[in-house]
Amino acid sequence: MAETEPFESDTPLRPVDAEDLARVWRLIQKVVTDHGKGVGIDARIISQQCSPGVDVNAVFFRAALLQHLFESGLLNPWREGDEPASSIFRVAAIFPIEKGVQGFDPEGFIEQLRSEK
Repeated sequence: MAETEPFESDTPLRPVDAEDLARVWRLIQKVVTDHGKGVGIDARIISQQCSPGVDVNAVFFRAALLQHLFESGLLNPWREGDEPASSIFRVAAIFPIEKGVQGFDPEGFIEQLRSEK
């Protein structure tokens, strides 16, 4: 991601809108499919997928975490074809990530998904 303020590893990720999260996740999927992993995405392109005034960093990093979990197979019980079920986006949008990306608790996230109705 380019042209954003620096992202500290211990910066809490604010909650985001689940629809914004789903759109950015799909954008990441498309970029990876079209260009492979390791390609940067300009923050302006990400912000075009989001509601006005959104914390683009929070949406992007939450989507990137989901991408990793999805690829690892941890979200397979919540797959709908090639996409995560809507419950994944709802939980991921508000799941507490108080110590930044490095402090993300995948087991806690999975437990919260299991309790989602």
